[in-house]
Amino acid sequence: WPEGATADQALAQAVYLCEECDAVISEADRAEMLRSCRWKAVDTNGSRRRIAFRLNVFYSPWVRLGEIAASWIESESAPELRQNFINSWLAEPYKEIDRQMDAETLLETRQGQYPAGRVPPDTVMLTGGVDVQKRCLYWTVRAWRVNMTSFNVAHGQAFSWGELERVMNAWYEDAQGGKYQVNLCLVDAGYETDTVFDFCAVNSSWAVASRGSSSRMQSKYRAGRIERNGMADGQLMLWVDTDFYKDMIFSRLFREVENGGWFLHDGCDPEYAEQITAEHKVIERRRGHLVSRWEQKVSGGDNHYLDCEVYAACAADVYGLRTIYSRQAQAEQPPPQPESRPERPRRHGKSFRRRGSV
Repeated sequence: WPEGATADQALAQAVYLCEECDAVISEADRAEMLRSCRWKAVDTNGSRRRIAFRLNVFYSPWVRLGEIAASWIESESAPELRQNFINSWLAEPYKEIDRQMDAETLLETRQGQYPAGRVPPDTVMLTGGVDVQKRCLYWTVRAWRVNMTSFNVAHGQAFSWGELERVMNAWYEDAQGGKYQVNLCLVDAGYETDTVFDFCAVNSSWAVASRGSSSRMQSKYRAGRIERNGMADGQLMLWVDTDFYKDMIFSRLFREVENGGWFLHDGCDPEYAEQITAEHKVIERRRGHLVSRWEQKVSGGDNHYLDCEVYAACAADVYGLRTIYSRQAQAEQPPPQPESRPERPRRHGKSFRRRGSV
């Protein structure tokens, strides 16, 4: 059916295109094909004790192609209708892929013109994120502009806490020789919790312990205080809505530089891109409700750099990037002009007042 067609238009104009040659198959052709079709085994290596058959609505002579197309278009407005279409009409399990990107596309479309370690012009802050693993500490440093455009400056693995300190305390330069340090870094405290707490207490000027939430939160992040004996007692702790920031990162992969885009540095390594794209967003039914969540494309795959970037994005929020953006937007607006009111005609001589009745 024509691109952008309504359900009524699709009902009248839908045709079937052959998967092999793109030939148009009309309703009359389809009816003849259904009369002459036959079953064909697609898995001949399995056990023959159980044979399964699957028929979707395209094999039904009582449902026209236009009706199928119209139902598909109507299901776009509601997840419940889409699930019913996939389950009942297509005879497939419902698990919709809502958002995803592959590493190859990411490398082709999102590499910036700035090399690793170089701070892009117009940067207002650097933030960091750390994902703590058993054998190493994955880290990232990201540069942010006022309009929320961001560039990965550097990323890597640290094999000691001292090495991580050197990375986050390092000076990063732009092309004009301007120097920047990481303003704020969120460190995952889900693993080696005590060590992370102590590390953040020692480096409290730039490091904050954090944990990702396994479910949606009412706000993007929530602040609390660490309550345990030792130097970390009373230190700031952040709980982060990881799904929110993954949504944010994904949406900015399709924006340009002038509109808050999210970019890699030039010459980015494939491993980083693979981990950034290791998850996709799916919609599925739970306890009678449709819910969306991010999950790994391959069970057990590495997504450490994605977690690092989630923490770096949250760090930009916590440090006030959106406030800077709001202030600049207000500053760029022209000052309000006083309202011009029409000049009242002046009366000469005595004024006339309405007299009251006696």
